[in-house]
Amino acid sequence: DRSSAASDVYKRQDLLVGCDLVVTAGYECLAKAAIGRTHALVNVAEQPTASFIHDPDAKFPVEGMQRKISREVGAETTFVNATQVAKELLGDTIGANLFLMGCAWQKGWIPVSRQALIEAIEVNNVAVAFNKEAFELGRHYAHAPDSVYQRFQRSPMALSLIHISEPTRQEA
Repeated sequence: DRSSAASDVYKRQDLLVGCDLVVTAGYECLAKAAIGRTHALVNVAEQPTASFIHDPDAKFPVEGMQRKISREVGAETTFVNATQVAKELLGDTIGANLFLMGCAWQKGWIPVSRQALIEAIEVNNVAVAFNKEAFELGRHYAHAPDSVYQRFQRSPMALSLIHISEPTRQEA
């Protein structure tokens, strides 16, 4: 029965990596999250939808979406402006996705070896050095956000880590 198979995924998600705040706060993502089980790492960069573009007076409800996500996931939620960090330290916002993956891995939320992830980046063969740097940046950010700008020898416009709720893997 297809409907029961689909319902099996609800409330069983271990990790929610939200690259887009609007999508992450939606039903499709949050229906799979469970307090006490799911860890969430969410990019809070404002990426307005078409409705925000068509209405110049519309307010982007960042805080409301964060509260909704936190209510569904619980204390295991981390919000970070990954887009800003990637732009400032890598020069391109596309690095936000692998930055988030590096953060999640460093926090122990991805049960795959670092080497396997690095090999996947290499096999993909697209912007390999850039993607590895984004992943490593995320790892270091999860471990010590304040030291990232010094380690990567660039100065910050502003740090945007809002909450880290778990101990991280030790630096390798």
